[in-house]
Amino acid sequence: MTEMVSAKWTQDDQAIGAIAAADGGSSLRIGGRFICESDAQDDQMSAALANEGLSLCDSGQCEIVGFRQVDADEIALRRTIAEMRQVAVRLGYRLISVEAGDFEGGTATVLASEAGYIPWWREDEESAGTT
Repeated sequence: MTEMVSAKWTQDDQAIGAIAAADGGSSLRIGGRFICESDAQDDQMSAALANEGLSLCDSGQCEIVGFRQVDADEIALRRTIAEMRQVAVRLGYRLISVEAGDFEGGTATVLASEAGYIPWWREDEESAGTT
């Protein structure tokens, strides 16, 4: 499998700090949105992410969220972002974002992402602002 090269990566230090301050001491779901090259690879990517110890959700159309439960402190959040990036490189999948919270419901907080990434739940907000 060839490694998918991603765009420039950005990390939202304010979002990381806000989650750590608000939820410190508790745990929350942190997940990476992984992308494969074709729909035919969905099952293969699911198996590979599960083998990395990630739970899976929000899958379809070449996109799967692999997540784990993490302590809501700044060190754990930053470590998990780095781990998600390492998983993507190791498996050769594109990682478009690392998010905390409700991945399926559209209320997750983007902690880090490719530069210019707009989550699906904010696309309507972005297009409404440009009219």
